[in-house]
Amino acid sequence: MRDGYVSWEDTVDVEALRRGDNETYLLYSRDPCRTPYHWNNSTNAGFSTGNRTWLPVAKDYPEINLAKQKDDARSHFKVYQTLIKLRKEKALSHGEFLIRALSNRTFYLVRYLRTYDTIVLLFNVADASDTIELSRVLKLELPATVVVSSIHSTRVAGDTIDGENLTLEAGEAIVLRAKPVS
Repeated sequence: MRDGYVSWEDTVDVEALRRGDNETYLLYSRDPCRTPYHWNNSTNAGFSTGNRTWLPVAKDYPEINLAKQKDDARSHFKVYQTLIKLRKEKALSHGEFLIRALSNRTFYLVRYLRTYDTIVLLFNVADASDTIELSRVLKLELPATVVVSSIHSTRVAGDTIDGENLTLEAGEAIVLRAKPVS
């Protein structure tokens, strides 16, 4: 969920009220991250049945809420569910790891443990696409399978990655599963 906008009139954060005024209060206010959670698209985002909440509900709650993310084929909620399940992998809980930069835009993390699948996390942290050479990813044996990807990625779970180069779009992250390191 995104932080909600809280007007000067609705501000309750003592620090923002003490240090700010109606033009600068948002520099100090913690209220935007304290707005009610968006459970669903009902009144007050399902947070309260009251007529009014202590802080205002963000205006985007009909489109961005947990119930909708549970129903969507791809959502942040579903990405997190997959990542939580992935944490149980032996390579992640007991394996060795490497973190390396592939460029000034992209880095990777590899977790590996003999006889268990290798897990590779690739992150493009820039605001532009980046083509990387997969041969530079240590401990990665191709082909690899996409386990999960960021919600705006064109790749989906089950896709096979087997080429020499891979282009990651701006802000894209993918998790790959590969054969155990030999």
